[in-house]
Amino acid sequence: MTADELFNRVLALMFSDETEKSDLLTQFLATLNIHLLELLPKENAFRETKLEAAPVITGLTETVDYSGRILAFLPYGIAGTMLSEDEPGIATQYKNKYEEERAACVAARFESVVDVYAV
Repeated sequence: MTADELFNRVLALMFSDETEKSDLLTQFLATLNIHLLELLPKENAFRETKLEAAPVITGLTETVDYSGRILAFLPYGIAGTMLSEDEPGIATQYKNKYEEERAACVAARFESVVDVYAV
């Protein structure tokens, strides 16, 4: 997913449109990068090859290379942060949704078990 696609989802949650996009771009990129850093341990749990550092997104054409599971709830966290001053009630709902999904986002892998006590 590109940063632009993610931004469009955030704008929809904020009840904004394309006319406000340029005004919110700087705040969006800063908030996105903070959340990507925060979600790095969760993202690495899903990867075979771990990321050493969170990506820094500087433009809307860049790809946000995180798992689909994380990208599904990331817009709620960004919108909640960006709306916190203007719409605190909605922002709280979005932040709660983000935190709930973030807590539920657990990667588990199954491994074979060897019965060392076989009879």
